[in-house]
Amino acid sequence: MTAIAFYSTTLLMMAISIKLFKRWLSTSSLTVLAICLMLISFIQVNQLTISAYVFAVTSYLSISTLLLLTAYVLINYVESLYPSLNLFWQNSRQWLPVYVFFVINGIILYPMASGLTMLDPYRWGFANSPDAIYYLLYLMISMLVCIIYNWYLLFALLLSAVLCFKMKIMVSLNLWDYLMDPFIVFYSAIRLVYILPSLLNVNKRSL
Repeated sequence: MTAIAFYSTTLLMMAISIKLFKRWLSTSSLTVLAICLMLISFIQVNQLTISAYVFAVTSYLSISTLLLLTAYVLINYVESLYPSLNLFWQNSRQWLPVYVFFVINGIILYPMASGLTMLDPYRWGFANSPDAIYYLLYLMISMLVCIIYNWYLLFALLLSAVLCFKMKIMVSLNLWDYLMDPFIVFYSAIRLVYILPSLLNVNKRSL
């Protein structure tokens, strides 16, 4: 496997360990469990390692998803060591633009890319596409809005996707695949549904 494939597999194993066992295990125990899962992932099944099967799924993860998974793993470890820290992970003001951005783009991109309309914005993500300038302009405007409104988390995701695309660290040659995937769109939609009632209650109280 390539370096990005190994990283994706390792990251997924660690995130699953934290999600399932954080309530019952200490930080050191979670670390040992993650290492054991990584070692198990190299066991061969039908001439392929378990990690290869995992990569068959994780290879479709975007840079944004990988970064958020990395943040999830690292911040959970830091919070377990220093529970009094108030990290940006708990700041809903940074997360709300992320959820809205990926949900809106997912609703627009995937139906149009599946052939429901004459317009296919997915092809704009290829560097050699004559319409690539439209997509780059859209991302530049989005990053400018992030700077104006101090949406640092979304800005970091957008910038990282563009930089990784320029370095071609993934298999895909399309910038859309670096920026987003169905997993992050689905997760963002769930989080929006979850936090929307609390946001509406806050707005009602402010009125």
